[in-house]
Amino acid sequence: MQKAPAVAYPAGRSRVHLGVLTTAWSWVLALNAACWLGTEQTGWRAALLAALTLLCGLVALGLWRRTPVGDLVWDGATWRWETQGIRYTGDLRVQVDLQFSMLLHFSGGAGAWRWIWLDRSDAIPRWTALRRAVYAHGRTDPGTPILTRS
Repeated sequence: MQKAPAVAYPAGRSRVHLGVLTTAWSWVLALNAACWLGTEQTGWRAALLAALTLLCGLVALGLWRRTPVGDLVWDGATWRWETQGIRYTGDLRVQVDLQFSMLLHFSGGAGAWRWIWLDRSDAIPRWTALRRAVYAHGRTDPGTPILTRS
């Protein structure tokens, strides 16, 4: 069996992730509107429902905008998450694979973990190499953070 190639893949704000959040929020908004129109409720309950729905959408958008940016690196032996000059080694697991986008769970030592959405469009030439590495060597032993500055 051939060894998966070393690869570094940029991770940041995924458009697929934003689409999932937007779709879910739109369904909640539509269901709330249907309930409100079906019961013809007015007053504080309807206002509270509308405010909570809007607040949930704003929180989701805010969390998406603060998605950590970094690089997911396979060096041929270990997985690393590199962000702001700090490197964490760890375990990588595929949670969702849509062929053009993947949701991965990275867990490193010392309780460091991260959900990482990757889109093929962020680095098309490296996508195939990344997928090979993920499926050939997705699970490694969790390590401890390597606190070195790049």
